Amino acid sequence: MYHRFLFMTMTILLGIVTMPLPAAAQTYVNVTVQRGDTLAKIAGRYCASWQEVYSINQQTIGPDPGRIEAGQVLTIPSRCGAATSPPVAPSQPGGVYDRGAISQATGTLNGPYYTVAWGDDMFAIGQRFGVAAVAIMQANGLSGAALDVGQTLIIPGLSAPVATPAPPVPTAAPPQQIQQRNFAHGECTINLQRNTNTYFTPGSNSSGVLGGGGYTALEVVRSGNVTWYNLAVPSSLPSWIRADSSSYSTSGNCGL
Repeated sequence: MYHRFLFMTMTILLGIVTMPLPAAAQTYVNVTVQRGDTLAKIAGRYCASWQEVYSINQQTIGPDPGRIEAGQVLTIPSRCGAATSPPVAPSQPGGVYDRGAISQATGTLNGPYYTVAWGDDMFAIGQRFGVAAVAIMQANGLSGAALDVGQTLIIPGLSAPVATPAPPVPTAAPPQQIQQRNFAHGECTINLQRNTNTYFTPGSNSSGVLGGGGYTALEVVRSGNVTWYNLAVPSSLPSWIRADSSSYSTSGNCGL
């Protein structure tokens, strides 16, 4: 009797030990490759390895895992879950979601991808989504905060479209939208009163200096309370100068 009891007990214990455990929940997401992405960088956002990402997407990527192209759509296993977050800098309090357009962050959002608008600033974009600017730069492989109009940024933490919480009752007027107007030839002249005036060329993220005098204005853009004029100067790039009441005056029809 004792041996029979011992045999039955061992059988039950072996059955418990060898019983297969349920597989951990796993989902897959489709990710569009951005400029500067690598397999390791993409995999890291979703707590996966680059080897398994390559294994799943080998037909799309081709024979060399070190060469992926912007615009390719890859299927990525998402394992971060609720207990583990992607390896990015800490988010600001309040959670990661689109709080709506604010001054210097007026671009459009499509899923986790944000398209940069004119006048956008990396730090303002971070405030809009509740993400540190350095986290956005790391997620996009950027070494600096300079931005180009039309540039696409992935917002870490926004793996899918999310519902935006109802905004609080505003205590101040909402930020002004961007206003823009082109001038006819000779319609507006900007008279720079200082001997040295700094201008900017957003397309190349560089700047230069203009002397005092009158310059033909090609267009005017106002973002919030800041006004910029694009001046016709001997340059192949746009030459934008920030309007400052102490340093310039206008001649002609220069308003918006």
